[in-house]
Amino acid sequence: MSEPLQIQPAVARGRFRKELWEDEEWTAEEKLDGVRYLWHHHGDHFHLTSRRVSVKTGQFVEKADNFPQLGVLLNLFPKGTVLDGELITPDRKSYSTISLSGSHPDRAISLQQACGWAKYVVFDLPRLAGDDLTSISLSYRKSKLHEGFLHNDFPNVELVLSSYLHRERFLEEIL
Repeated sequence: MSEPLQIQPAVARGRFRKELWEDEEWTAEEKLDGVRYLWHHHGDHFHLTSRRVSVKTGQFVEKADNFPQLGVLLNLFPKGTVLDGELITPDRKSYSTISLSGSHPDRAISLQQACGWAKYVVFDLPRLAGDDLTSISLSYRKSKLHEGFLHNDFPNVELVLSSYLHRERFLEEIL
């Protein structure tokens, strides 16, 4: 079984400026209360790595066994693809997702069977078929994500709600 790439997820930084409402380079996205994970496609299996580095291994913590429902993505994108997203639970509380992530896989699965499966909400595509896309515009990466999800509907995977236009109205609707 191949190892996941050791990729540090991008961090959202900066300050809000009023001109961002009008700047077409920016998008507004719903802020989710979950746990951030990168999903790595390795052909017949996937890895799910967190932002936290393990003190035992020095590698990003890997939790694919806790979330087998995300295997459906293997049919959606080619091998070598890495998705960036947020795992959320039906109650949309980060502590619930942290509890699943920190559990032994058997317990994480039984909790999800009892309380509802965690959902992976995708918001970026850092790699597609092994190609590094991080230097390419976010709008291009988002268009590739939309192509992948266009004719597919999975109960436990979705794209993040976002808007390049009418961002102020989008924020008001979320609030």
